[in-house]
Amino acid sequence: MVDIRKIRTCEKCSAQVPLEKVKLYPKGNDQTMVVCEACLDRLKNAARTTLSNVPKSLREPVHNVPGAVMGNNPVPPVLTAPVKNTLQPKKAAPTLPEQYRLVTCTRCNYAFKVDKSRANTYFKLACPYCGKDDRLNPPPKKLR
Repeated sequence: MVDIRKIRTCEKCSAQVPLEKVKLYPKGNDQTMVVCEACLDRLKNAARTTLSNVPKSLREPVHNVPGAVMGNNPVPPVLTAPVKNTLQPKKAAPTLPEQYRLVTCTRCNYAFKVDKSRANTYFKLACPYCGKDDRLNPPPKKLR
């Protein structure tokens, strides 16, 4: 019977490998992979033949060609009519009923509507956002 502590699994090919034939290969900046000797040779060969290691004279030229034109059967690009920019008419601001008035607080730049008949009779008019009444436009006395 084989001792389980003397066998590891290759992370590349998932083969059971004796501990003597296990190699470590860098996976990232701070990680390593447990691989067998055959996978280690393949990984080293793949690292040697990356594009950065190949001389520029052997590299194929890179062209900026759209994907539709590349290949043996080029497809002509579909031409569409240009779209003209047209100005859309501005939508009218929603109008308030006659009994309401738009009030702006210049302290916090908050706009809110107030019922003219109820302001300063049922409640003291103040900004609902900051709670102050000293910088309301129009002032509370001019609401009627």
